[in-house]
Amino acid sequence: MTNKVSAKTYEEACEYLMASYTQAAGMGAPLAMSAQATKAASTNAVHINFKRRVARIDVNNSAVSNFELETVQVWNARTRGYMFDKVGNYPDSDFCHYKDQVVNAVNEKVEAKLYAFPNSVDVTDIEDEVTTCLIIGGKYAGSSTTTYYRVNVCPAASQQLLNANGSYTINITKVNSAGEDTEEEAYKSPLKMEYEINEWDDSFLGIYVFDKDGNGLGVSQRKVIFSEEGNQSVELEVFTLKSATNPITENWVLGGLQGANASTYFSADRNSISDDENYLTVTTLIDNATLYDREATFDVTWGNISIPINLTQLNPNSLISKISLLPDELEFEKPGGTQEICVNLQGNFGGIGREDITPVALYQGSESDWLTLGPGTTPDSPALGLFYFNVTASEYTTGTNRLADIKFVVTQGDLIATAQALVRQNNMVREVAIYLLEKSGTDYEYRGLASEYFSGVKGFDSEEDMSDHLHFAIMAPDQFKYQMKIKSSMDWEVSSTIGTSSNLRFSPSSGTGDANTESIVEITVTSQADSGWDGGFYIEYENGVQTEFIVHQQGAFKKLGEYTNDSNVSVESDHIYYYGVFKMNKKLWLDRNIGATVGQDGINGYFTNVPDSDIPSDPAAKGVYFTRAQADKACPPASACLKE
Repeated sequence: MTNKVSAKTYEEACEYLMASYTQAAGMGAPLAMSAQATKAASTNAVHINFKRRVARIDVNNSAVSNFELETVQVWNARTRGYMFDKVGNYPDSDFCHYKDQVVNAVNEKVEAKLYAFPNSVDVTDIEDEVTTCLIIGGKYAGSSTTTYYRVNVCPAASQQLLNANGSYTINITKVNSAGEDTEEEAYKSPLKMEYEINEWDDSFLGIYVFDKDGNGLGVSQRKVIFSEEGNQSVELEVFTLKSATNPITENWVLGGLQGANASTYFSADRNSISDDENYLTVTTLIDNATLYDREATFDVTWGNISIPINLTQLNPNSLISKISLLPDELEFEKPGGTQEICVNLQGNFGGIGREDITPVALYQGSESDWLTLGPGTTPDSPALGLFYFNVTASEYTTGTNRLADIKFVVTQGDLIATAQALVRQNNMVREVAIYLLEKSGTDYEYRGLASEYFSGVKGFDSEEDMSDHLHFAIMAPDQFKYQMKIKSSMDWEVSSTIGTSSNLRFSPSSGTGDANTESIVEITVTSQADSGWDGGFYIEYENGVQTEFIVHQQGAFKKLGEYTNDSNVSVESDHIYYYGVFKMNKKLWLDRNIGATVGQDGINGYFTNVPDSDIPSDPAAKGVYFTRAQADKACPPASACLKE
């Protein structure tokens, strides 16, 4: 082979060198790998960063309630793959089925047993002959009969992109029916199970260390960093390559933990004593509540080759100790929309910016690409460790509820911290909008959305202008009425909260679910109020979900009316003011003292207790601009009231 490539350029050699595998027995160790390295003349040891030239495929069954995972095979596997990345990963190739490699599941999982050459298919189909897929055998709904299913190693009806050195986990989330009687029938049958696929790059597989005979040892991770919390575990994979001339025959072993009180804080163990065991697990045993990081080391040894593994348990103030997501769950309804999520870094997050945070959507089930992630509406606050992201869900038009996880990966030096939030979107419709109508003469005029109208009213207490607040005038109950427009795929009913049932009227008060039809509920109050009240109502849907609203019948709403500005010109303000009321001497009084007062510009002065001497104002403007008769009726002269 050396002679065949000696006259070629590096790029030509990369294109020429390929691995080939056509056997139905399926791939297994040793796997095709490649690396570049320079050996120093002064040593017999060389450190080589090997990359697998195949993709690893794992399977996990989460649908254990009605499905038992038994076996998995790889079909539609490419027969050739490039040994280097320079010219791409997908040479022209035939396809074969690994029919003789039937891998049995252990505890509903198949791990580190299935491999295939890289593959790329722009448009996949569950019944095509070019998309690398799995033939899964198992028992459905308690049956004693094994049936078979096909699952493509990519999101359903999506592009396939299997990369060298990549690792892909198929997580079965739902099985809809029994499969086919044979593997061949399953290969040509429609999808009958739902699954999610998680992908990551196995480039961390690390550096192999070789002895003089060509035996090689590698560990997937040589440095493990934990947060300050105890009872955290990380699984490491151990790789061995045996020499063809003088292979090592014994198993790899773990050395003892080294470091101050190392065995008190950490543990490191092989996952089993089996000869073919390829995994070990390292664990933090207790919380680190000190001001110092804890350190420990141990060796993974095979023959004369040893690789040191470094363990660190951070103290609470060392680096990022934790990531909190606020909220940690998002729920969308059928129309979709945008919600904001905050990535809250805890611990020492100095130097971290938005560029160090990578958001990724992991889809569960057959639908993908229905979420869009982008910068949030709220400005980031790096000094406080707060970063905001908008999550936008597209409209959901078909199928049952869909699920996804949003994973945030934060990189800080050698530390990689992650956090995930669950995203749900249901196919139900629950849309509510409330519109305001104001009396004008004997009829009502449409004022638009109630929330927009009240956002322009001056004089409200805090939050009383929010979208879930409704207002009625205390002495003029018919000044306002509301139309609540409901579009719901579920039955619904409107009810007053306790203590408010005699104050509010709803017409109608219930409706039948119909996602395509809008119902209109008219909301009014029954009478004027001798004294103000606060209450509310709620819409309850057939699934028990409630939407609540707050109602006030407390004060008066009026424009400021005419006044004389600084130029001695009579003008009229368009501002609408809210005036509270109070009860004194068994009478209801308009609160003139904190009512509107014409301010320095004749428009913006309102809601003030400042004496007239400090702000040029018109004392007659205190309170609503009623006529004299209206004012005397609403709030009789104080002298008259005080004599009672």
